[in-house]
Amino acid sequence: MYTINTVPIGAAKRGIRLTTIIDPKFKVSSIQVCFTFPRVKETAAADSLLAYILEDTNSDYPDMTLFNKRLSELYGASLSTSNRSVGNYRELLFSAGTISDKYALDGEELSYELMKMICGCIFEPAMQDGGFTNIELKRNELIDDITSVINDKRSYALKQAAMMIYEGEPSGYPLRGEVSDAKAVTNDDLIKAYNRLLETARIEIFFAGSSVSQKFIQLVNERFSSIRRTDVCSFSFAPSAFKTEVREKTETLDVVQCKMVLAFKHGESFYQREDIITVFAAVYGRLPTSLLFKNVREKMSLCYYCAVSPSWSKAVFTVDSGLEAVNTETAKNEILHQLDLIKKGEFADDLIDQAKTFIKSSYRVTGDSPSSVISWYLDRSYYGPVDTPEEHSRVIEKVTKEDIIAFANSLVLDSVYLLKGAES
Repeated sequence: MYTINTVPIGAAKRGIRLTTIIDPKFKVSSIQVCFTFPRVKETAAADSLLAYILEDTNSDYPDMTLFNKRLSELYGASLSTSNRSVGNYRELLFSAGTISDKYALDGEELSYELMKMICGCIFEPAMQDGGFTNIELKRNELIDDITSVINDKRSYALKQAAMMIYEGEPSGYPLRGEVSDAKAVTNDDLIKAYNRLLETARIEIFFAGSSVSQKFIQLVNERFSSIRRTDVCSFSFAPSAFKTEVREKTETLDVVQCKMVLAFKHGESFYQREDIITVFAAVYGRLPTSLLFKNVREKMSLCYYCAVSPSWSKAVFTVDSGLEAVNTETAKNEILHQLDLIKKGEFADDLIDQAKTFIKSSYRVTGDSPSSVISWYLDRSYYGPVDTPEEHSRVIEKVTKEDIIAFANSLVLDSVYLLKGAES
């Protein structure tokens, strides 16, 4: 069993914390540094491009060849960045990993050396003449990622649906911005985004491995305690507002399989009812035993898939499906009908037992790898109390059928998005 310890870096009000998760059974070490800050439409592209620029160079290794060579020397270590949405906030996430120090042939402190590389990317990025290097190369990568979304029609449909669901909210604008935004980003925009990141973002640093050295902890303290901090981001939940009437939108593209997204709103923070919502999701559509899978997909053959997903920080519940055009209206009605059955309590009790068994089983494997246990505690760092997977399993066990019925009755249909082919 692992041990976990979280300490602030400097004064608590600076919003920087280090969490170490130690388990002797781990054979690899994982490091994550997560910057969380508000989503702003005007800076979406610059904030996203920054992650690409900081990913694979720094002042010690100013080109990607040298950078990757150094990672190879650290026993094939990995280091990457990513952008992720958390409701009205965004994450710029550094993720890195290598084998545990105890397996290094010559006693190298691999985790420490890898953290030095991350700190180099964050605090000494590759610069030339007062500007970031590789801007155009990274800009093209960002534009490629923005434009490639349309090649995955499911991702495209979810993106388009989100713009309707969260219209007028920070979450309603694409996380990476649009192509025109990416083309317009200047070096000055990037410098401002970089300074804003260091000065205002909430910073969570995670290490998970078989052991952590004092040199590693000292490095983190020295580098992150020296950051100038102002107006530090404080995370808060803002459930998406109800619409006065259900919004429906149909978009036509050259597609063979239609995509449909139904969005339901709750109006209050999902985090206060996380245990209930997790079980509800499993009963409604997340498992092969769920109502949507057994009825809409299998029994009635109305769709190829029918997936449910909660947006925790926005209190929105989506059901997205891939289906034939001829089945769209029937599938929509049946998805709503299965929800109505839950609202009336007309579902078998053993569905709840099966859902709980599956959920608790997934929690049990959380501690099997450093990266998965970090993901658990990173997600839970946004709200308290921070419990272990084992503790949360006991909370899940207490969810009742009445809890599920009450939550289902609180959901209000908000938006319906349909992507169909021209011949449909």
